Amino acid sequence: CSAIMNGSILVYEIPNQTLSLTYDVPSNPAPCKKTTVNIHAGNDVINLGSLQFSLIFKASELNYTGLTPGLLSDPVVFLLPSDATVYDTLSFSWFGLSATTANTGDILVSLDLESDVCNASGIQLGFDNTLFAVASGFDGFCPIEVSLPGSDLSLDFGDGINPVITTQASDMTVECDGAGNLTELNDWLAANGGAVATDACEITWSNDFTALSDGCGATGTVTVHFTVTDICNNAATTTAVFTIEDTKAPAFTTLAGSLDGTFECSNTSGIANAQTFEPVAEDACGGVVTYNKTSGTFQADIDCPHSGTYTNTWTVTDECGNTSSASFTQVITVTDNTAPVFTTTPGSLDGTFECSNTSGIANAQTFEPVAEDACGGTVTYNKTSGTFQADIDCPHSGTYTNTWTVTDECGNTSSA
Repeated sequence: CSAIMNGSILVYEIPNQTLSLTYDVPSNPAPCKKTTVNIHAGNDVINLGSLQFSLIFKASELNYTGLTPGLLSDPVVFLLPSDATVYDTLSFSWFGLSATTANTGDILVSLDLESDVCNASGIQLGFDNTLFAVASGFDGFCPIEVSLPGSDLSLDFGDGINPVITTQASDMTVECDGAGNLTELNDWLAANGGAVATDACEITWSNDFTALSDGCGATGTVTVHFTVTDICNNAATTTAVFTIEDTKAPAFTTLAGSLDGTFECSNTSGIANAQTFEPVAEDACGGVVTYNKTSGTFQADIDCPHSGTYTNTWTVTDECGNTSSASFTQVITVTDNTAPVFTTTPGSLDGTFECSNTSGIANAQTFEPVAEDACGGTVTYNKTSGTFQADIDCPHSGTYTNTWTVTDECGNTSSA
């Protein structure tokens, strides 16, 4: 184009160029409340310098969210205040651009728009009449004619398609830890049971978990429905079961041998007390455990009927019926290391007889002391009969000294 002076006024010779604008929507209706409007050059324009135009959103539920520059880069965007219940207006301006050639079909800019609601239709988008363009030439900038689209663009938003679950939620079974297996449960819930879904729109997951059923110990089960919902409230559901099971038996925590004991056979109270001892067991799943005792009978030694052992064993069962495979054993050892004791009073068998009282002397020789063994049973008396020891000055007077020891059934012999 060229410029001439008309008196004192510079007048541009307007070239026979017209910039027509067209637009298109890649997807109409647009899913997910979002759409993109591409504004094109409708014809070739050489040396396009700067451009300014405005858009009117003729519905308050339509919002501008951003743009992608096309042939005209880095535009200045102004939001012009207006009656928001009627329309919103955006002003786009490109100023001071270098010489640019716009070819037919070139995208000048792409606008990102979003509807406030799903399934909206007939939202009108159009240009207003505030439009100015110039073409750059060797002698300055010349205005050019701009042709607007003949009608508003009617935008539809709709998404009636449910998300597609490509991987269903999977059941999970874990071994009971006695505390609700919270880590495994929460991880499973957070991962939506391993479910995967796709949708053209943004999606969110939710589930209806409340609590596990109350099983034995700390076991339980729950059926969870995982629901995936897109931003237009289209939803799909998958179901899985989380189970806490108890397959492990309780274990004894009492140290082996710690309930064993050795007692003299006379210590009946100590033996009886040892028979009341119980081991302790714990179950990883919690709850009450039941002790199952098998009391052993007394097993006497071959050579000592009062010494021997009691062997008691226990198993333990949890609330889920798991019984320990290894038993706990208690050995109570009974010994007899104590000799019998004479109960006859010392000297009570002594006697003095005239040498002529041969029957009295003979009867006294039949006397026997009495002894008792603390463990009971038969004792054996071992008598050593003394010979007559005559006095020095009288051969018919003197003494017989008899001694006894006593031995019990286990071979313990009194020392006196």
